[in-house]
Amino acid sequence: MRKITITLVESLIEALSETAMKTGPKKTQIIKDALNAHLSNLQKGKRRKEWLKKNRSAIEAFNRYIETNSLFGKEYRTF
Repeated sequence: MRKITITLVESLIEALSETAMKTGPKKTQIIKDALNAHLSNLQKGKRRKEWLKKNRSAIEAFNRYIETNSLFGKEYRTF
């Protein structure tokens, strides 16, 4: 593990301190958790975009099918 130094705006430092006092974890753990969550969300977004790109033609074909043939069981819906 390596150490790094970061600079934060005062309001963020205050919020971090308040959160640490209320929830218990150390400030460094809160920062690690937040950074891991952010990186995870970025990765999910990237995977989602890749999946949509890969499956775009199938999605468009299905949408065309629905427009032409309607949804299965539509006549049985009560709403």
